[in-house]
Amino acid sequence: MSTKTNINKTINYIKKNGLKSTFFEVAERLTRKRECYIPHHASDDELKAQRRESGLFDYKPLISVVVPMYKTEKRYLEALIYSVAGQSYENWELILVDGSGDAGELGKFVRSLPVPGEKIRYADLGGNFGISGNSNRGIDLACGEYTALVDHDDLLERDAFFEIVKGLNRVIKSKKEEQTDPYKQLPEVIYTDEDRCGECNCRFFNPIRKPDYNPEYLLSNNYICHLVVMKTELIKRLRFREEFNGAQDHDLLLRAAAEKRSFLHIPKILYHWRVFAGSTSGNTAAKLYAYEAGKKAAAEAISAILPTDVKVRAYRTKHVGVYGFDFEEDPMVTLRTSGYSEENTNAKIGAMGGLVVKAAPDGRILSGPFKGMSAAAGGEGNRRFIMQECDELDIRNIRLCKEAYPIFKRIVGVPYEDFPLSFKADLSAGDEVKFKKIHAWERIFDYETLPKDTDFKKLGSDLSKALKDEGYRLIFMPAWETVVK
Repeated sequence: MSTKTNINKTINYIKKNGLKSTFFEVAERLTRKRECYIPHHASDDELKAQRRESGLFDYKPLISVVVPMYKTEKRYLEALIYSVAGQSYENWELILVDGSGDAGELGKFVRSLPVPGEKIRYADLGGNFGISGNSNRGIDLACGEYTALVDHDDLLERDAFFEIVKGLNRVIKSKKEEQTDPYKQLPEVIYTDEDRCGECNCRFFNPIRKPDYNPEYLLSNNYICHLVVMKTELIKRLRFREEFNGAQDHDLLLRAAAEKRSFLHIPKILYHWRVFAGSTSGNTAAKLYAYEAGKKAAAEAISAILPTDVKVRAYRTKHVGVYGFDFEEDPMVTLRTSGYSEENTNAKIGAMGGLVVKAAPDGRILSGPFKGMSAAAGGEGNRRFIMQECDELDIRNIRLCKEAYPIFKRIVGVPYEDFPLSFKADLSAGDEVKFKKIHAWERIFDYETLPKDTDFKKLGSDLSKALKDEGYRLIFMPAWETVVK
């Protein structure tokens, strides 16, 4: 990224968030320990072994790869096609739907490539119907059991489909061991990790290693993104919706989650999202357009999973693509079974909690999911601003469900007593209504009932582990803050 681009991004961030937040954000990024990232590319010998192994799979579904195109640069399209044609799992079809409206010029180029033409279908749409409309026309042509959604200038690792189908076969094996019908319980949405790649197909950076299915996180941000493979019968029914263009993929995933469809995460970087000069990723207007569409999708999704009499408002946070929610009523109850796969509908939220920060100028976060970071900074992927399931909560900013009170007393040694949350940060940006109001249900444990020499960090860690061992889930609430001296 050029110096000029970085300067412009910094100026825009200052305008939106102010000098103080910008200072801490830059400081956090400069001091962050960066991963020495070396991407994995399967060798030719590994690919040969995968071809042999995939021939022995019990389940070998046809994967339809849908690629909507619009005036795609031929060099990027060629690289994408070769990345699909070179897959070690060979039961796939590639569907290229072209909305360029240029009399099929891209189709002529595709037919000139030395790739298996019988596995590639090109459709000239005769005009542009938008990203959702073009994609839906490709989905209509899909014949496979699963459909993969791929952008027209990105790349796949050559073992992407092998790893996905291998994951499906692992599920089948485990279901057989449980003596249940494995084919009725196959995951309906599969996603992988991803990174970014440059224009020359040889520079890979910014690895994004995603958590397993995290429904609260998905409500707040489309962390799944690429690569997504979905049951074809499901995607043909849900389809993309044009009114959500710009966030159409997030809307699709949210509606699948609201229907309690099952998700499977393949924790390997198998998708390369291309970044190049002049891309829409640098277009602020395009970002805001997608941002509003995402907020609309999040608002509709959370309304769909809550009882009709429960009021909740979605709002835009200070970070593009990240949304917050203002709950009038207790989400400890209303979110308990939202967005889970069928086998997890009994999962319960056992505790919710937020940040513990110092009453010092830098507001350094002491513990919780984001240790050692400035309270003003967003952290990796702005996760400090995202409601999500987490592994640990700090006992100084925690709220428990009533069923978990006995666990609390056993671990902490005192009865659970709470008091109103003292501070709620306003994370919204640009919305007419601000969200600093503390509702009656927003109460946290009164940690001052414990001795001052208590090791709060260890106690919170022990309590979090005990709750998770009992099957409870822990939810991070980004607006909740406790300030300590």
